Amino acid sequence: MPTTITVGKFADHLGQHLGFSDWFEFTQEKTDRFADLTDDHGWPHVDVERSRNSPIGGTVAHGFFVLSLFMHFWNQMVVVDKKSLLLFYGMNKVRITSPVPAEGGRIRLGLEVASVKEFDDGELVAYTATFELEGREKPACVAEVLFRYWREGMFPGNVAV
Repeated sequence: MPTTITVGKFADHLGQHLGFSDWFEFTQEKTDRFADLTDDHGWPHVDVERSRNSPIGGTVAHGFFVLSLFMHFWNQMVVVDKKSLLLFYGMNKVRITSPVPAEGGRIRLGLEVASVKEFDDGELVAYTATFELEGREKPACVAEVLFRYWREGMFPGNVAV
């Protein structure tokens, strides 16, 4: 069940863990498609035989593939009320801490409101995003993800999203 947060009230959720997303399972086919989209065909990601015989023991998903799933997970977890617009603002402190197997690796997102900066027209919110890797104590990735929110009626043209 997603958490509903109203723009202007994110500070009420500061330090709050918002729960976990569903699990996402990687396949070699998905990893190969990501490689095609990004033109990153490094052998640790796409060469099954070479990777199997290497210290990593098999192909691994791209770190950027893991990060790209943030919105897929976030949309399962958070509903923002009373907004006219939200924009992805950036990421801080991104660390890829465990390789994700390209075939059968499963991750999910744990999310926390880390900080809130208030403006007259809305807020800048930093989330701590922990991409958990099933079966491992160490997460696949930890990042601080930033979103800028504008209150209803505060964005020029009152664009509804």
